[in-house]
Amino acid sequence: MSSKIHLGKSHLIDAFRNQRTASLMIHGLAPQKLLLLVYAVECGLKAVLLDQRSLHSTQRLADEDFTHDLDELQRKVGRAPTLGVITAQNPRNLKLTSQTLHSLLRYGGKLAMVDMTALTTKLDNIVEWIEEQI
Repeated sequence: MSSKIHLGKSHLIDAFRNQRTASLMIHGLAPQKLLLLVYAVECGLKAVLLDQRSLHSTQRLADEDFTHDLDELQRKVGRAPTLGVITAQNPRNLKLTSQTLHSLLRYGGKLAMVDMTALTTKLDNIVEWIEEQI
């Protein structure tokens, strides 16, 4: 039995837009806003990947395409990775990849304000690119 949930491209696009809209309702910088942006970007990049491969569902994607690594998903859609290594403030100095970032945010870890600002800008840039693609 597979633990993956397979969705169609239109579901991923809806999830991308819904997560993005929800993130805009949170004013200022907050881990919750970043988490919503991370999820929006993941859904959007997977929708673009499906489109580029002329697929209608994630069921046809290879196992290695099921990743939470946003930099790897950017590579898969032909975009240079933009997030790199992120350093957590709490747990102190924990080095994160774009694959583990969502876990930190989901479980209440913290980023320094300067890192939250930079990360929000990077995620917003990815969101803009996804909008142009879908």
